[in-house]
Amino acid sequence: MQLTLFKALQSLKLDDDTATKVVEAFEEHITMKVTDANAKLEAQLKAQTWMLARSP
Repeated sequence: MQLTLFKALQSLKLDDDTATKVVEAFEEHITMKVTDANAKLEAQLKAQTWMLARSP
């Protein structure tokens, strides 16, 4: 995705530095969203594992 986005930004006549900053900002945003989503799933898994461990 990074290369495709970078090339699209270049086609809009953005200079390389600006295009790189946009790509990096998208990457950071995606990383935050994935991390947040994973945290919720990890908490659910931890709770379920804890419950299963307590079951007779």
